[in-house]
Amino acid sequence: MNRLTLSIAALLAAAVAVTGCSSGSGGKPGSGSGSAPATGAAQVDQTIRAMVPQQFIDAGYLDGGANFQAPPLAMYEADGKTPTGAMVTLVEHAAGLMGLTVKWQQLAFADQVPAMQAGKIVVSGSASAANAASFAASNEIGVFYNNESILVPVDKASSYNETNDVCGKNLAV
Repeated sequence: MNRLTLSIAALLAAAVAVTGCSSGSGGKPGSGSGSAPATGAAQVDQTIRAMVPQQFIDAGYLDGGANFQAPPLAMYEADGKTPTGAMVTLVEHAAGLMGLTVKWQQLAFADQVPAMQAGKIVVSGSASAANAASFAASNEIGVFYNNESILVPVDKASSYNETNDVCGKNLAV
C-alpha cells in the first residue's frame, strides 16, 4: 500500500468533509459498482486529479472496502447489492473529485487494514476508532466526532442524569 495514495485520499476526504458533499442537484455520488458517477456527483477537480498516482487514473477506479452492515455509515440499498451510507457517499464524492469511481467489496472491519496492506483495497468506507496500532498501519482521517449527550430543558434536567435515562421515553430527533 502506498502511503502517498492514502495521504491523498485522506486529504480529499477532509476537503469534502469541510466543504460539503454536494456539487450538483443532490443525486447519488456513485453507483457503487465502479460505473460513471450519477447526476449530482462531484465534478473532477483538475488540481486534485494532478496529485493522483497514474496507476489509479489508468484504472479509472479505486478498490474500496467496507462493512456494509453498519448503517447509517455503510449499508446496502434495498436491492441488497448497491452500497450506500454516509461514509460510502463521502468516499465516492472524494473519488469523483479525482475523476474516479469506487469498486466496493464487503469486508469485516478487522480485515480492512490487512486488505490495504495486501493491496486489495486502497480506501475504507468504514468508521473506525483510531488508535496507535491503526495509525501505524494506515493513514486515517476523522470526519466526525461521536459522543453521547442529552439536551433537555432546564426544568427537566434532573430527570435525565445519564444517557440510559431516555430509555422508554418518546423523543424527537
